[in-house]
Amino acid sequence: MPRLTGLLFGFLGVAVLFSVASAGPAAAHAVLLSTQPASGATLAAAPRSVALTFDEAPQKQFSTIHVTGPDGQRHDSGSVQLTGAAGAVATQQLTGTGLPGRYVVDWRVVSDDGHPVSGQFTFTVSRTTQVVPSQGASAPTSPGMSAPFSASLTIVQDRGSKGGSNVGLIAGIVAAVVLIVGNIAWLAFRRRRSSVHE
Repeated sequence: MPRLTGLLFGFLGVAVLFSVASAGPAAAHAVLLSTQPASGATLAAAPRSVALTFDEAPQKQFSTIHVTGPDGQRHDSGSVQLTGAAGAVATQQLTGTGLPGRYVVDWRVVSDDGHPVSGQFTFTVSRTTQVVPSQGASAPTSPGMSAPFSASLTIVQDRGSKGGSNVGLIAGIVAAVVLIVGNIAWLAFRRRRSSVHE
């Protein structure tokens, strides 16, 4: 009898352990593995999106990612998208993140078992290394501006050539007028001279 009781308790213990082990993965909560940008990172250029990678796919309809910029305004755009092979990467598109400074990312997702998980991380867009286009500096060297610049030179040259041709035309007209007037004066002089001799 004691031996039978021991075997019974042994089977019950194994059954309990098996139940706990099999229920463990189903009851597990989503765990954040990494972020892009990395937490605390300083970036030379503003990102277009932030991405959070979890160990399992969260529920899309209950997932939110809010990004607040140094101006105190929200810079997340649209809803969270789940990407990756298992849909475990939550991606949030951003807008208007060109302002240098510190950005705060507040996220909240709901695990497959319905348990909410939330957290926060930050990244910084550098003031000194961010490239800001300068119209005055980029105009002479920008390939996109070389064609209009060349076109303007061509227009100036064309105008100059047209001006030169106009000057030549005017000079020709003046010369023709002088020649005609000279001929008329010469004929008048000859007629007057002939009348005097007669």
